[in-house]
Amino acid sequence: NSQAARCGACGATFDDIGGVLFFGGYEPQDFLGLIEVVATGEMNQTPIDVGFARHLHQLLTDYHHATEKAEFIRAHPDDMVRAPWFSEHRYHEWMQTDAMLAGNDLAGKEVLNVGAGFGFDSVPLVDAGADVTCIDYAPTIVALGKKGLPAARWVGGFSHALPFKDESFDIVMANAAMHHMRSTPVALREMLRVLKPGGFMFTVGDPI
Repeated sequence: NSQAARCGACGATFDDIGGVLFFGGYEPQDFLGLIEVVATGEMNQTPIDVGFARHLHQLLTDYHHATEKAEFIRAHPDDMVRAPWFSEHRYHEWMQTDAMLAGNDLAGKEVLNVGAGFGFDSVPLVDAGADVTCIDYAPTIVALGKKGLPAARWVGGFSHALPFKDESFDIVMANAAMHHMRSTPVALREMLRVLKPGGFMFTVGDPI
């Protein structure tokens, strides 16, 4: 639905793509990213299973607190803990995020997840009572994210031009997303711009 929303301040119009407003437009610099958008859309055409996400996060929590991690993996009845990605990938992202958020009461906090993907990492934020906004630059992913995790607010847009007012969020985060962004320095400045005074921003799970 073209021009589904109009800005009352500047008169700009924005598209509704799959039931989600998309702010901004693609430029030549986004060519490689668009290839990824198409590939991801071809590979993933179903929303996340929130129940599965909660189960996996619980497994990661139990693994983290296990005294003998090798024995935990060997003896656990769920074969998922023996998948290479469990301890070599997902656990490290979970551990970093858990460390960053330790001691923070998320209830009622405004949290922005930049490069949120399908919403897997936003599930525990929603469960903790945060008001979560997810943004991603892939319209197909954002539409599926809204279907899978409707408790979060979903927006399509770009990290180098976040469509939010200054000082809008208590916490701004990016998980395994910075390396997908057109400009890391610009994205970081934008993330800091929308952060409230006294809030904090963190990134995890990125090779950069």
